[in-house]
Amino acid sequence: MRNLAGLAIAGLLTGCAAHQQPPRIISTDWAAVEALGPGTKVVLIEKDDWLRRGEIKSVSAAAITLRERTRVSVVSRAEIWRVTVREPAGTRRWSRVVKGAATGAAITAVPAYLAWGVDENGANRAGTVQLFLLGPAIGAAIGSMQAPEQVYRERVVYIRP
Repeated sequence: MRNLAGLAIAGLLTGCAAHQQPPRIISTDWAAVEALGPGTKVVLIEKDDWLRRGEIKSVSAAAITLRERTRVSVVSRAEIWRVTVREPAGTRRWSRVVKGAATGAAITAVPAYLAWGVDENGANRAGTVQLFLLGPAIGAAIGSMQAPEQVYRERVVYIRP
């Protein structure tokens, strides 16, 4: 009876086999790269660990024509070690809000510190505190107005055998 209970608990902890992720199979066949359509965002890793990012313009049996940020280049199949597809995985906005708040705090910290030191009587420090609190608030507001940052997930499509 104990064995059956232990087996049932182990089964609940591991989950159902239907919900398990299938093992990833990375192809060593160039046909997987040829199946990628034009405009697919990829990262190519070459022999000397050189990275190239861009969109596929065309793929042949001998090379990939890649549209990079500033140019169009042809990369020979013999030079490519790995091809990775970049898929959009969503957006991220909070990193820009936090960066804006940190920048606002850094910019207003120096004037607030100087105003704190210049005050002769030491009785009216409310303006200094407001200056220090207003900077991060304005920075966060500016950061939240910026467009969200695109986040990508990379999936390996081809590894050279």
